[in-house]
Amino acid sequence: MTTARNGMVTRIGKRVIHFLNYNAKKALNVYMSMLGLLALANVAYISFLANATQVTLREFLDKNPINTVMLIVSTMDVIVAYILWMEKDKLLADQRKFQGIIVYLSVLQLLVGNLLCFVLGMITLVTSKDLPLKGTKYIRNKDVFPLIMGAVIYLFCLFLLLKLAF
Repeated sequence: MTTARNGMVTRIGKRVIHFLNYNAKKALNVYMSMLGLLALANVAYISFLANATQVTLREFLDKNPINTVMLIVSTMDVIVAYILWMEKDKLLADQRKFQGIIVYLSVLQLLVGNLLCFVLGMITLVTSKDLPLKGTKYIRNKDVFPLIMGAVIYLFCLFLLLKLAF
């Protein structure tokens, strides 16, 4: 039995990361970019569908509640990408905070079905070992309230998606 450290996928992934000279700063930039770009692509797709059916965006969202929920998720993704961009220097200065935030965001992205951002989050997490280890806490007390509010919105969207799907 192999552990995750010695697994073949992990070894290949580490080699690819090393070959591409991929570090935590690049990984965070790619993660933020994908959060924002995928959200914009989703909004463009919803707008395209509304235009293709020749109805207004408001009427389209009224008729398709799943798209409305995904629009809320996309809005949250853009907000999260902006916050990450604003806090990038603070995140890159502390390995534990970086890891805590990336794991938190990756789990939320997995819950709402954004698998690409989940995978990018895990890749970003692997690159975090090169960051300086300053603090002992993954998430500080002053950061808890905004994180809980974000989680509440994402979980609300998850429950709406589950209710609409079943």
